[in-house]
Amino acid sequence: MRFFLDTDAEGRRLGRKFNVRGFPTIVVLNVKGEEVGRLVGVRGTRKLIRDLEAIFDESSLYGDPQNEAPEPVEPERESTPAPVKAVPASSPSPKPAAESAPIKTEPKDPIADLEKKLASAQDGSEKNWLTLMLALAHFESQHWKEARVYVGRVLEKEPDNPGARELMKALDKMERP
Repeated sequence: MRFFLDTDAEGRRLGRKFNVRGFPTIVVLNVKGEEVGRLVGVRGTRKLIRDLEAIFDESSLYGDPQNEAPEPVEPERESTPAPVKAVPASSPSPKPAAESAPIKTEPKDPIADLEKKLASAQDGSEKNWLTLMLALAHFESQHWKEARVYVGRVLEKEPDNPGARELMKALDKMERP
Protein backbone atom coordinates (compact mmCIF):
# COMPACT_ATOMS: atom_id res chain seq x y z
CA MET A 1 0.00 0.00 0.00
CA ARG A 2 1.15 3.51 -0.60
CA PHE A 3 0.84 6.17 2.09
CA PHE A 4 1.78 9.83 2.09
CA LEU A 5 3.44 10.60 5.39
CA ASP A 6 2.92 14.34 5.12
CA THR A 7 -0.80 14.40 4.20
CA ASP A 8 -2.32 11.06 5.17
CA ALA A 9 -3.14 10.40 8.85
CA GLU A 10 -2.64 6.65 8.45
CA GLY A 11 0.63 7.37 6.66
CA ARG A 12 1.90 9.52 9.55
CA ARG A 13 0.98 6.80 12.05
CA LEU A 14 2.74 4.09 10.05
CA GLY A 15 5.72 6.36 9.45
CA ARG A 16 6.19 6.74 13.20
CA LYS A 17 5.59 3.03 13.83
CA PHE A 18 8.24 1.92 11.33
CA ASN A 19 10.61 4.87 11.92
CA VAL A 20 10.50 6.16 8.33
CA ARG A 21 12.84 9.12 7.93
CA GLY A 22 13.92 9.08 4.26
CA PHE A 23 11.85 9.34 1.12
CA PRO A 24 10.98 7.22 -0.75
CA THR A 25 10.98 4.33 1.71
CA ILE A 26 9.63 0.85 1.01
CA VAL A 27 8.96 -1.20 4.14
CA VAL A 28 8.27 -4.89 3.48
CA LEU A 29 6.11 -6.63 6.09
CA ASN A 30 5.33 -10.30 6.65
CA VAL A 31 1.81 -11.63 7.15
CA LYS A 32 2.01 -10.80 10.86
CA GLY A 33 2.77 -7.13 10.14
CA GLU A 34 6.41 -7.38 11.23
CA GLU A 35 9.10 -5.60 9.21
CA VAL A 36 11.26 -8.03 7.23
CA GLY A 37 13.03 -5.58 4.94
CA ARG A 38 13.43 -1.93 4.03
CA LEU A 39 14.55 0.02 0.96
CA VAL A 40 15.33 3.72 1.22
CA GLY A 41 16.00 6.01 -1.70
CA VAL A 42 15.34 6.21 -5.41
CA ARG A 43 16.51 3.35 -7.63
CA GLY A 44 15.94 2.17 -11.18
CA THR A 45 13.39 -0.47 -12.11
CA ARG A 46 15.84 -3.36 -12.41
CA LYS A 47 17.61 -2.49 -9.17
CA LEU A 48 14.25 -2.15 -7.39
CA ILE A 49 13.15 -5.57 -8.63
CA ARG A 50 16.50 -7.14 -7.63
CA ASP A 51 16.45 -5.52 -4.18
CA LEU A 52 12.83 -6.54 -3.51
CA GLU A 53 13.49 -10.10 -4.67
CA ALA A 54 16.50 -10.24 -2.34
CA ILE A 55 14.27 -9.20 0.58
CA PHE A 56 11.62 -11.76 -0.39
CA ASP A 57 14.23 -14.52 -0.75
CA GLU A 58 15.91 -13.78 2.60
CA SER A 59 12.82 -13.22 4.72
CA SER A 60 10.02 -15.39 5.98
CA LEU A 61 7.12 -13.31 4.64
CA TYR A 62 4.55 -16.01 5.13
CA GLY A 63 5.22 -16.82 8.75
CA ASP A 64 6.13 -20.27 10.01
CA PRO A 65 8.73 -22.26 8.08
CA GLN A 66 6.77 -25.50 8.55
CA ASN A 67 4.21 -24.11 6.09
CA GLU A 68 6.84 -23.85 3.35
CA ALA A 69 7.43 -26.56 0.79
CA PRO A 70 10.40 -28.80 1.57
CA GLU A 71 13.58 -28.35 -0.42
CA PRO A 72 13.73 -30.66 -3.44
CA VAL A 73 15.92 -33.71 -2.92
CA GLU A 74 18.35 -34.64 -5.67
CA PRO A 75 18.26 -38.37 -6.48
CA GLU A 76 21.49 -40.26 -6.00
CA ARG A 77 23.20 -41.56 -9.11
CA GLU A 78 22.94 -45.27 -9.61
CA SER A 79 26.32 -45.46 -11.27
CA THR A 80 29.29 -43.22 -11.73
CA PRO A 81 29.90 -41.79 -15.18
CA ALA A 82 32.68 -43.28 -17.29
CA PRO A 83 35.95 -41.32 -17.19
CA VAL A 84 36.67 -39.06 -20.15
CA LYS A 85 39.57 -40.18 -22.33
CA ALA A 86 42.03 -37.66 -23.70
CA VAL A 87 42.24 -37.55 -27.51
CA PRO A 88 45.44 -36.36 -29.20
CA ALA A 89 45.06 -33.02 -30.98
CA SER A 90 46.24 -34.43 -34.33
CA SER A 91 43.41 -36.97 -34.65
CA PRO A 92 40.07 -35.75 -36.03
CA SER A 93 37.21 -35.48 -33.59
CA PRO A 94 34.62 -38.24 -33.94
CA LYS A 95 31.83 -35.81 -32.96
CA PRO A 96 30.46 -33.10 -35.23
CA ALA A 97 31.54 -29.56 -34.40
CA ALA A 98 28.06 -28.61 -33.17
CA GLU A 99 28.15 -31.25 -30.42
CA SER A 100 31.68 -30.44 -29.28
CA ALA A 101 31.14 -26.67 -29.11
CA PRO A 102 31.18 -25.20 -25.61
CA ILE A 103 27.77 -24.77 -24.05
CA LYS A 104 26.85 -21.13 -23.64
CA THR A 105 24.72 -20.14 -20.70
CA GLU A 106 21.88 -17.81 -21.51
CA PRO A 107 21.84 -14.47 -19.72
CA LYS A 108 19.22 -14.35 -16.99
CA ASP A 109 15.96 -13.02 -18.38
CA PRO A 110 13.99 -11.11 -15.74
CA ILE A 111 10.85 -11.20 -17.88
CA ALA A 112 10.90 -15.00 -18.11
CA ASP A 113 11.60 -15.29 -14.37
CA LEU A 114 8.69 -12.99 -13.53
CA GLU A 115 6.36 -14.89 -15.89
CA LYS A 116 7.23 -18.16 -14.11
CA LYS A 117 6.63 -16.59 -10.69
CA LEU A 118 3.33 -15.10 -11.89
CA ALA A 119 2.17 -18.48 -13.18
CA SER A 120 2.79 -20.08 -9.78
CA ALA A 121 1.42 -17.18 -7.68
CA GLN A 122 -1.55 -18.04 -5.46
CA ASP A 123 -2.52 -14.79 -3.74
CA GLY A 124 -4.37 -12.04 -5.65
CA SER A 125 -2.17 -9.26 -4.29
CA GLU A 126 0.96 -11.25 -5.14
CA LYS A 127 -0.36 -11.73 -8.69
CA ASN A 128 -1.03 -7.98 -9.00
CA TRP A 129 2.45 -7.15 -7.71
CA LEU A 130 4.14 -9.63 -10.06
CA THR A 131 2.03 -8.42 -12.98
CA LEU A 132 3.11 -4.85 -12.26
CA MET A 133 6.77 -5.93 -11.98
CA LEU A 134 6.38 -7.73 -15.32
CA ALA A 135 4.94 -4.54 -16.84
CA LEU A 136 7.95 -2.60 -15.51
CA ALA A 137 10.36 -5.14 -16.97
CA HIS A 138 8.66 -4.87 -20.37
CA PHE A 139 8.69 -1.07 -20.05
CA GLU A 140 12.41 -1.08 -19.37
CA SER A 141 12.95 -3.39 -22.36
CA GLN A 142 10.91 -0.95 -24.47
CA HIS A 143 8.16 -3.50 -25.13
CA TRP A 144 5.42 -0.87 -24.94
CA LYS A 145 2.47 -3.03 -26.03
CA GLU A 146 3.31 -5.86 -23.63
CA ALA A 147 3.81 -3.40 -20.77
CA ARG A 148 0.42 -1.83 -21.54
CA VAL A 149 -1.27 -5.27 -21.45
CA TYR A 150 0.14 -6.11 -18.01
CA VAL A 151 -0.60 -2.66 -16.57
CA GLY A 152 -4.14 -2.96 -17.91
CA ARG A 153 -4.58 -6.26 -16.05
CA VAL A 154 -3.55 -4.64 -12.78
CA LEU A 155 -5.80 -1.62 -13.34
CA GLU A 156 -8.78 -3.89 -14.09
CA LYS A 157 -8.44 -5.45 -10.64
CA GLU A 158 -7.18 -2.35 -8.79
CA PRO A 159 -8.23 0.86 -10.59
CA ASP A 160 -6.63 3.03 -7.91
CA ASN A 161 -3.21 1.31 -7.93
CA PRO A 162 -0.83 4.31 -7.97
CA GLY A 163 2.10 2.38 -9.43
CA ALA A 164 0.04 1.06 -12.32
CA ARG A 165 -1.47 4.49 -13.00
CA GLU A 166 1.97 6.13 -13.10
CA LEU A 167 3.30 3.45 -15.42
CA MET A 168 0.29 3.88 -17.72
CA LYS A 169 0.97 7.64 -17.88
CA ALA A 170 4.60 6.93 -18.80
CA LEU A 171 3.46 4.49 -21.49
CA ASP A 172 1.12 7.12 -22.92
CA LYS A 173 4.06 9.53 -23.17
CA MET A 174 6.28 6.91 -24.83
CA GLU A 175 3.72 5.99 -27.47
CA ARG A 176 2.66 9.57 -28.21
CA PRO A 177 5.79 11.77 -28.06
